Amino acid sequence: MIHLRPFRAWRPAPDKAHLVASRSYVSYSDEQLAEKLTSNPFTFLHVIHPPGLPPEVSRRERFAAVRTAFSQFTDVAYMERDATPCFH
Repeated sequence: MIHLRPFRAWRPAPDKAHLVASRSYVSYSDEQLAEKLTSNPFTFLHVIHPPGLPPEVSRRERFAAVRTAFSQFTDVAYMERDATPCFH
């Protein structure tokens, strides 16, 4: 039996949505990625590819850095959580 449950999604703040959205970080060259990270503090690239994280870190360290970066995004209200659970 499958159980489906609604959940409270995280979304970009409406006034920042056009700045938060990005394509996959692997589609950027190193130079493009560096420019995007320095020029746009709202890009979700700061979460999925935390600046200063060396490529040889363990998965656990990478996930911890991503979690910290996501928490920072929510703390400064770049991301907002839905008020009520919904099906998406």
